[in-house]
Amino acid sequence: MNTSVSVVYYTSKTLKNGNHPLMLRVTQNRKPKYVSLGINIHPNFWDIKKNKPKTNCPNYMAIQRLITDKIKEYTDNIVNLQIEKKDFTAKTLIEKVNKPVKRMNVNDLFLQEIAQLKKEERIRYAECHDYVYKSLLKFNKHLDIYFSDIDVP
Repeated sequence: MNTSVSVVYYTSKTLKNGNHPLMLRVTQNRKPKYVSLGINIHPNFWDIKKNKPKTNCPNYMAIQRLITDKIKEYTDNIVNLQIEKKDFTAKTLIEKVNKPVKRMNVNDLFLQEIAQLKKEERIRYAECHDYVYKSLLKFNKHLDIYFSDIDVP
């Protein structure tokens, strides 16, 4: 499963000001998916042969850095997924990069759940969760444990 990431000067779409957007193309099994970089450049400032902005382009360094950083971010995620031997598609890769999942530990989850139950006015149920939370704290002294670290003995 070969996956590649590259920048594309998307000439298929022309904006009202005559500029074309810069897109990131994630190709997997010869099927491309495009992600906008949020930048558009006038054709006079894009070198089509070298596939990068010309040096006279306004904000040349910032655009070049953004392109490099985005390609690196996607490539790093591809490598990590391959190391972990996890299957992924271009779509799931894009979602992973654009919407990273915040890792929660047991402590954070308990506190969040208790607060949510109190907000919903499910007071008795919140008290039960709070009792379990305090019992676990008493037993283990802390709950700064990530769920990925919990295993079955």
